[in-house]
Amino acid sequence: MKKCLWFITINSLILPNLYAHLAQEVGINFGERFMRYIVENTPMMGIKSIKHQNIYEPVNFRKLVKQTNELIISDKRFWEGKMKNMLSRIKLQGPWSSSFEQIALLQILSQFLTLEEVPFKVLQVIQIKLIEMLEKGNPPPSMADERWQAELKKTMNINGVRYLEYVKKLSGKDLHDFLTMQKGLGKYGICLAGNWSPEDQKALFQFWLSDSVRFYSMIRHKPQLQFVLETQFVQTKFIEAVKSLDTAISADDLPGTLIFKSWAQLTLQTYSNTVVDYIQSLKEDKAIDDFISMQHSIRPYGLQISQNTTKMDQIKVIHFWARHICGFEINRYIIPPRLLSPFKDVSHGVYVADLIVARSLLTLLTQSPTIDQACNPYLSHPTHLSRQIWMSSLQTRNLEEWD
Repeated sequence: MKKCLWFITINSLILPNLYAHLAQEVGINFGERFMRYIVENTPMMGIKSIKHQNIYEPVNFRKLVKQTNELIISDKRFWEGKMKNMLSRIKLQGPWSSSFEQIALLQILSQFLTLEEVPFKVLQVIQIKLIEMLEKGNPPPSMADERWQAELKKTMNINGVRYLEYVKKLSGKDLHDFLTMQKGLGKYGICLAGNWSPEDQKALFQFWLSDSVRFYSMIRHKPQLQFVLETQFVQTKFIEAVKSLDTAISADDLPGTLIFKSWAQLTLQTYSNTVVDYIQSLKEDKAIDDFISMQHSIRPYGLQISQNTTKMDQIKVIHFWARHICGFEINRYIIPPRLLSPFKDVSHGVYVADLIVARSLLTLLTQSPTIDQACNPYLSHPTHLSRQIWMSSLQTRNLEEWD
């Protein structure tokens, strides 16, 4: 028997054979899944059952369901306008706002976003509404509050994935047009704080459009903080690219590698100066909280900083690695140990020991009042890294060259 897409109307659940040819376009699987979801969650007593735990299910908001049905069976050229009309009637504040209606909308949107090839402009319309809900629509404490939070997060994640699929494909003029469009969206768009390369722009948009969109909505009015966070993200991404050279470089490439090393070290140092200057300027607890709260998402330099330590200890660790990441990373990864050995009497074992020291240092830094005390156990270590740590305790900015 040929499958058919089910729809919900304001009267009952019917089989619209008239729209069978359109069912294939919107996706039979979606229709079956949407119908099953509604049937399983429909209150037996209908909309009058105010005390029923499923009062906020879509079937109780008949106009919302009707508009959804009209949208998915229409030509995709009209989806943007129809989606705008449907979302515009959802009140987020005031006496006519309803947490239950918002939850129903979010459930419908999360199912709608499973359709194949949802036009980007429709994703954009949904993204704006979700950000608006994030900022204005948080309901007061009630039986629906936890469900509202969960549905909003779920829908933002689904729309974010679809949104990112589009961004990843952008290049050239399309990327430029996308940047222009984001600026035109005002507070509902994403505007980067730095003048980054096209590839870094794409990566940053993907970062801000992910789970971090919640944080972006709070810091977009703090351009200095946003610029520092973007710098950390780009610097970490750059270090990862540098690491990949470890397996790609041969001994014959050494002259070119040395040139790249000089350029990479200068680039990393520029990034580090931006981060260090900002950290040193932090005075207020709120500014420190904003900065620290984002570090666990960015994971600068690959660090996983324990949230069980104090804010000042976390700042201490980030500050240390921001200052000296050039010395630790560049010398280890730009010229791999297997290439150094023929030119300098450095064994692979020394590098392993260096990594052990570096890991141990992270723990010690959060337990010692000063870097000097944290480094004391390693002053006798026969590696160049221990000498670098000692130099840092003397607060010198010129790291000793690895000879």
